[in-house]
Amino acid sequence: MARPRVTFDTKGLKRGASRLLKAPDRARTAANRAMSTLQRRLGPETARAVSEDVLNLPPRRVSEHVQVERHKTRDGEYLSVSASRTRLPLVAFSPRFSRTEGVTVTTWRDSPPQELPHGFRRKDKPGVWQRIPAHKAAKFRPAKRGRADQTAEAPSGLVARLPIVERKGPSLHRVFVFDGPRAGHTDIRPRLSAFVQETLSREIARQLRAET
Repeated sequence: MARPRVTFDTKGLKRGASRLLKAPDRARTAANRAMSTLQRRLGPETARAVSEDVLNLPPRRVSEHVQVERHKTRDGEYLSVSASRTRLPLVAFSPRFSRTEGVTVTTWRDSPPQELPHGFRRKDKPGVWQRIPAHKAAKFRPAKRGRADQTAEAPSGLVARLPIVERKGPSLHRVFVFDGPRAGHTDIRPRLSAFVQETLSREIARQLRAET
């Protein structure tokens, strides 16, 4: 299965640079510099787009999971942007902790807050933690041979003797899934495409000014 990513075809960049600079060597150099500049700036711009439009995360937290790669083919070059499949800890999404209401957190910016009635904060470890609900306990605590399982169930529907688990939010990978039931929410491709075109045009124009 192909890895979800956003790609930007730049094979027309060298042709445009050649028409503007009128010299193959200078055009090649200009195109390579423009691509390098775009590759360097595309990661931070992607992080800003995800932070402002898609996920409730600061750009610096998004940046560490974004990869920008440069690919060369027979027909030219293109850049691709993808992200890690690792699910981020829910604490990264700035949750609100309450002794009486548990945890409230917003992950997707276009969705309402998520409530975890029995979520809590631990003193020894960071994160959002929750005990396994009682209806799931049978998967982890089979009855002992010859007698019924003696695990006590709390009135809240939680099994007090079961270990607690850290809750996770979505991965950055989901942002780049645009179709199907697991698709992300806001499509950042139009914003990034506009940034790519603007950056390339501005970089070529800058090099043209340097030539005169």
